[in-house]
Amino acid sequence: MEAKQELQHTKLLEGSSDQTDTLSPRVGNPEGPKLVKFLNFWEQFNLENGFKLLGHSIGVYPLAFLIASLILSSLSVGIYWLEIKDRVRDGYTPTTSMSRYETDVLKEFLGSTGDPLLTTVLIRARDGGSMHRLRWLNASVNLHSLLHLNISADLDGESVYYSNICGPFCDANVPINYFYESLNSQLTRLHAGKRPSNSLNLTYPISRVNGFDLHLERNFYGVKLRNNNETRNKEDPEVSQLSKFTNIEHIEVNCVKLNVVPPFFSFHKMEKLHC
Repeated sequence: MEAKQELQHTKLLEGSSDQTDTLSPRVGNPEGPKLVKFLNFWEQFNLENGFKLLGHSIGVYPLAFLIASLILSSLSVGIYWLEIKDRVRDGYTPTTSMSRYETDVLKEFLGSTGDPLLTTVLIRARDGGSMHRLRWLNASVNLHSLLHLNISADLDGESVYYSNICGPFCDANVPINYFYESLNSQLTRLHAGKRPSNSLNLTYPISRVNGFDLHLERNFYGVKLRNNNETRNKEDPEVSQLSKFTNIEHIEVNCVKLNVVPPFFSFHKMEKLHC
């Protein structure tokens, strides 16, 4: 009897569990099918399927792809007339370099909006003597006049002279001219038996000519001065005769500076000049 009752109780429990399963639906993972679909969709994006789709599209619409290729290729035709230049300043010079800082200071001092252009001509005597001898000073003055007035370059069919583009720096080398004229004037007065002019004080580094200060250190380099009113170049008569008017014994180099600063002349126009 007890065994029969246990068997019936077990059947009742199984029946109740079946009814519970039928009455209450099973709750699964709702994101499972969506994730599977997304992964299956993502697997389609691979190199093989990409080339397959591209090849199929080209085969179906060959004319459209041909026209598109011609249009894209024609966009690069303008490169033929493109003038490529290497800008050393921006390509190779760090923004924190001292050269850039010095250039910025110079531009601020000059009130310039572009990069200053500077060319320096150094003149030395062929015989190794002093450059303050009159004939060598005269040669320096003549060379400066040649560069200032006669040297030209062609730009857009027109001749451009340095005197047209030097702006406020056209007189940067005037001290050489004044020093030569003053020395020559004093020597001429001496040969004529006259006393030297008191308005000319031809000392280095600052001379005084007719009441105006003349800074010689900007154009004369390697300067040696006489000590105790004696000269060590007594064997050179050209230097000895000048010792009465100046304390300079020897000048190694005369410096002629040719400056061009925008906006008087733009950097891009200067690049086009062909001397």
